[in-house]
Amino acid sequence: MILLFAAAVLMAACEKSGDESNSKTPAADSELVLKVDKIYIQSKVDAANFTLTLAGEPVTEGVTFYDGSTNAVVDIKDMKFTADADGTYSFWASYMTFTSNTVVVKAIPMAVPSNPVDEDKSNTSFRRRVLMTQFTGTGCPNCPYMISALHKVYEKEAYSSKVVHVSSHTSWASTFYLEKDVHGFMGVSGAPWLVADFDKSSKIGAYSDTDRTAMDIEYVIDEWYDAQEPMAGIAVNSVLSGKTLAVKALVKAAETAEYRVGAWLLEDDLISEQAGASQEWMNKHNNVLRIADSEISQSNFSGHKLGQIKAGEYSEYVFVMELDPSWQEENLHLAVFITNGGLVNNVVDCKVGESIGFDYAE
Repeated sequence: MILLFAAAVLMAACEKSGDESNSKTPAADSELVLKVDKIYIQSKVDAANFTLTLAGEPVTEGVTFYDGSTNAVVDIKDMKFTADADGTYSFWASYMTFTSNTVVVKAIPMAVPSNPVDEDKSNTSFRRRVLMTQFTGTGCPNCPYMISALHKVYEKEAYSSKVVHVSSHTSWASTFYLEKDVHGFMGVSGAPWLVADFDKSSKIGAYSDTDRTAMDIEYVIDEWYDAQEPMAGIAVNSVLSGKTLAVKALVKAAETAEYRVGAWLLEDDLISEQAGASQEWMNKHNNVLRIADSEISQSNFSGHKLGQIKAGEYSEYVFVMELDPSWQEENLHLAVFITNGGLVNNVVDCKVGESIGFDYAE
C-alpha cells in the first residue's frame, strides 16, 4: 500500500496536563495575541517558538496554553514546542482573564524545505498555464484516439507551452490505475476524456478522426487559457530523503482572494501495452498520476486551504509524500496548482528533488 500524508491534514493529540475541567475557550478577537515563528517543524528536532503580547506588550509569565482541538491544558515550557510525532498541532493561550487567538504548527518527518527564492519581490505579473487532465487506461481500446490527438497538439509549442498535462488512469483494467475518485470529481465516468482546469464544462471526448479531436483540444486550451488572468504565482522547492518527498509550495498573490493549493505526483516513461495502439510509441506512458495530494473529500480534489492571501503577499504549504519503491525517481515530477472557487487558476511543473522560482510574464 502506498503511504501518503500531507503535513496540513494529519492530526495528533498533544500531551495533556492540568485540570481539563478548567479549560477555557479562545476568544475570536482579543487583545492577547499569540504568534509562532514557524508553521512547519521537523518532528523531534525543531522547536516552534511562541510569542504572546497583551495590548502590544510582551507576556512571558503566568501563561497557560491549550490544545486548540480539545481545549485541554498542555505543558509548554519556555514558550517553545517540539513535536514528538508528525501531525498538525493547534494552540491558544490564556493570561489573567484574557484568551488569545489560535495558531497552528505542523510537524513533518524530515527537514522542512526552505522557501524558494523570489528574484523579483515587487512583481505580481505571472505566466499562466492550464491544467489538462486526461482520463485514460491501458485497457481502453478507444483511448489511442485521444492519445494521437494530444500528441498532434503538443507537437506545437504554442500549445504545449500553455499547459501542464496529467494522465489519470481510470479503472479500465489499467496498469497504472489510481484508487482515487479524481474522475468522479471532474464528472467523468470512463475514458477517453479530457478536462481543463477542473471545469466540467470543458470536458471533451475523442473521435476516430484525429484531426477533429485535435481541433477540439486546441479550442479548449485556447478558451481556458484566455478565460482567466493569473491570480497568483507558484514557486516550489522539493527535497527527497530516501523515499520521503517534502514539497514546499510558495504562493504569491497578484489579486487578493481565497486560495487552495494541491500537488500531484507524476511519473514518465512507463511501458505497458496500450489496448488499441496503432503505433509502438503509444505503449510509453508519461505524466501518469501517482499521488493526488489535494483531496478535501472523496469527491473533491480542489486543494488544501490557504485562506485569503492579499495582493503582493505570500502563503506557504508543505506536502509530504511517501514514494513507492518501484517508482523511478529520475522520472518523477510534480504538478503544483492553485484553485479559486474550485477551479484551477494556475499550475507549474517541477522535477522531484529540484526547485523552481516564480514564472513571471515577460
